[in-house]
Amino acid sequence: MALVVTLVLVLEAVLDLHGQEASVQPRSAREEVIDLAARGEYAAADHILAEELRNDPANFALLYNRALVNFFWKRDEESLRLLRSVAAGDREDPNYQALLSSVLTGLGRYREALPASREALRLAPSDAENWLRLGALYLHLKMGGHATEVYEKGQTLFPERPEFLLGLGVIQEMQAKFEATIPTYEEVVRKFPRYLGGYLFLAGAYLKASRTAEAARAATQALALDSRSALAECFLAEAAWKTPGQEKEATARIQKALQLDPTLPEALVLAAKIELKRDDPQQAVYYLKKATAEQPRMASAFYVLGQTYRRLSQTRDAEAALREFKRLQRSESLGNPLVASLLAARQ
Repeated sequence: MALVVTLVLVLEAVLDLHGQEASVQPRSAREEVIDLAARGEYAAADHILAEELRNDPANFALLYNRALVNFFWKRDEESLRLLRSVAAGDREDPNYQALLSSVLTGLGRYREALPASREALRLAPSDAENWLRLGALYLHLKMGGHATEVYEKGQTLFPERPEFLLGLGVIQEMQAKFEATIPTYEEVVRKFPRYLGGYLFLAGAYLKASRTAEAARAATQALALDSRSALAECFLAEAAWKTPGQEKEATARIQKALQLDPTLPEALVLAAKIELKRDDPQQAVYYLKKATAEQPRMASAFYVLGQTYRRLSQTRDAEAALREFKRLQRSESLGNPLVASLLAARQ
């Protein structure tokens, strides 16, 4: 829902931002695009913008908005093509640079995304999203020092935004400073008790510290804020799975998580682990293949997949999965879907 609201607001802003005349994009067409995008009918919205571009192929607002629609449609390559077709003189725009950075990030091209993200921040330093976007990029590139500077500065400029304090906790977690990580996340939920992300990161940190009861409590608090949080259900499932005698609870919770979001990588990996414990490696492979398709940079999923193939005596498949696990571990980028979803705006 938040993404839809963001899209509507950005579409409205950009369609009027550059003073487009009604003859370029009539009010009725503009409203129709906004309405379609808000309903997730991206193909229809894209068609309208494409038709408008036939009459005015160099129009910046039309190109930008079509790229934005394709981005939310998760057609990042098409979005990038449209952005590349914008005239050089029109690129000195913070919205353009922010979208270019987000598209390249979505494609996993983090190094290429950095200049655009920095430029967006230079052009619009009063926009908190530009600080968050740059900080998340630094995290993806494991540039903890740079990310720390961004989040500390952001905390000063935007004290009402919990993501900056949360980002500092993520950096501590990346640096294995676990004694500091949990208190930072606890500070987030104290200062921002209505912020879902704080409880989710806190639950995840408690699980890593094997503090399952506290993890379950944090995940339950997350569900109180959002009863349809698949990740909160997943964390409750993991807490139960790590607690002796709660296997049935873990199974029920993970199935609830997958009902809420059948594509959640963390839930798919945990479902696979549960199936392995029940001695059903074939079903585990099914879940793990879905997880790696959804999050191809999730190293832990490939590790479990390799181990599962070994149990099935599928040596070649096991070796391939474990090679990918090792490659991802050596990668300069951080394959953490939580960072992307909670610390960087998809816009």
